[in-house]
This record gives sequence, structure tokens and C-alpha cells, in this order.
Amino acid sequence: MGDYFRAIGGVSKIEEVNSIRYGSIQTFVKGSSDDDSVSLVETIEKFPYFIYSRLRNKTGKIMSEFYWNNRENYYVLFNTPDGVPIVQRSSLERIPVKVYIPKFLLTEFQNKRLKYLGEKELFGNDYYVIRSLQKDLSGHSIYFDWCFDRTNYLLVATIAESKPTAISWYKDYKDINGLLFNMKTEFRDGNISHKITFQEPEFNPAINDSIFYLNEKYR
Repeated sequence: MGDYFRAIGGVSKIEEVNSIRYGSIQTFVKGSSDDDSVSLVETIEKFPYFIYSRLRNKTGKIMSEFYWNNRENYYVLFNTPDGVPIVQRSSLERIPVKVYIPKFLLTEFQNKRLKYLGEKELFGNDYYVIRSLQKDLSGHSIYFDWCFDRTNYLLVATIAESKPTAISWYKDYKDINGLLFNMKTEFRDGNISHKITFQEPEFNPAINDSIFYLNEKYR
């Protein structure tokens, strides 16, 4: 893991990351063509339990917001027939957010929660593979395999042991203030894919924590 952390920018710089703000263009594709579900998403994440996300459609109309904090999680749907927002409180258990994958992996490594599995072949290429045990959004524990390039040591893909056909690919790394950040992520499972293109990621932005809590006017 040391080679990976050095390739990203070094342990000390990774440890400094506590929050991130970014925009993204997200496209859901099923089959051979887009199903017209392109979304523009604004996201702020902060350790250990905080996420705020706002989703707009292609025309810029706000469709939904997501509030995740240390007390509760809410989803607000604005695209309703009568124009009145629908507020849904999630029953999901509190799960730490990753914020920045290298920071997550560094924490897991320091707490001795990673296991080296050796090399693994994936679509004709061999990768170094690390395994972690983590929880999904439903609170279920799942083993994840993290696949790293054997030449530059960067993360290439992740695979859930429970569903090996579902793979997330990490692409187009870019230097952001001395740390590498993958500007594209693509999840694939058969003929379904979810593509994310990140825009202007910013580490440790100034944040008013109130943004992570649902505004009373929506309750």
C-alpha cells in the first residue's frame, strides 16, 4: 500500500483531507444507448458522517436533495405532480462516508483492516489486489476487492465479492493541489452502467455545517 499512497501524493497530504466539494455529470446507461437520465450533481462530503447532494436534470431543474449527517438522513424529491416536495427519512444506519478513497484506504490500512490477496487477472490484465470488509448503504457487511495497476500502483477497479459482475472503474487521474483524483468513475454490471465525470473537485473547502441538515421548510 505504501507505493499506492506515494503515487497519490504521500501519506501526510492524504491525511490532511477532511472534506471535499465537487460537481459531477452522471449518466445512467442501459443497453446500447443512453436512457436520457443525465443528471448534474453538486456534492459536499465531510468526515465522518456528512453528505449534502443536489441533483438537477439536463435543463438545470432541481430534482432532489440528499442530507446525510450524524443524526439522521433525509431525501427530498422536488419533481412531484403538485409541486409539493416529498420528504423521506431514511432508516439506514449511520455509516462513515469515504469522502476521498485514498484517505479511506489509508485509515483502513493504519487500522490493519486490509488484506493483501496477491495478483488477480481481470479482463486480460493482472492487478495487485487488496481486500476490505465494509458496509453498504443498507448496513450489510460486504467484502470488496481493490485492484491496483502493477506499474503505477493507482487504483483501477473495485469488485464486490457478493456480485463479481458488478465492477467500478476509476479513470483519468488528475493532480489537484498535489494529490491525484480520478476524474471519471464508471460502474458496470452487464448491460447497465453508471458513468460519473467529476468537475472541479476541491479539498477542504470552507463549509457551513448547516448545509448537511434538512431545512425546516421541507418537513
